[in-house]
Amino acid sequence: MKFDWSNYLKLAKTLLAEVDASLNEVNDSTSTPIDPGINEAKLRCLISRAYYSVFCLARNYLIEIDHDIEVENSKKYNTNVHEDVITKFRYSQDTDYHKISNNLYSMRKYRNEADYNDCIPYHLLNTARNTIDLANRTIILLEKLKNKKLSQK
Repeated sequence: MKFDWSNYLKLAKTLLAEVDASLNEVNDSTSTPIDPGINEAKLRCLISRAYYSVFCLARNYLIEIDHDIEVENSKKYNTNVHEDVITKFRYSQDTDYHKISNNLYSMRKYRNEADYNDCIPYHLLNTARNTIDLANRTIILLEKLKNKKLSQK
């Protein structure tokens, strides 16, 4: 069965809810303190999963809806498919494609920082919330484009 990449975004939202709940518990003096390292790991993980959710949905859109052979070959031959997908959306004439490219670019930057940097130079909780917001908006755009293309057939 084909994996539903939107489940990664559901996981990211679940992790954010857990972090929010633990931060609310900190204000409750009767609860056990939460290890801040666990919350940071959850935030880093959710940024990564939210990006991969949208990236894979966008990649599959290009392959399955736009029938883009170059992206399909990037996927097969392990070239830099992330860059290829972002570039394909960037150089389209459609403004919604440009928005998708910009959102993917920002989310990929956040994901790289979350996955590779020992110290992140910004407020991680805000970045996590922003990543989920970008993911939601990008999925809406992908669905809009998909419906538009399918109605033209």
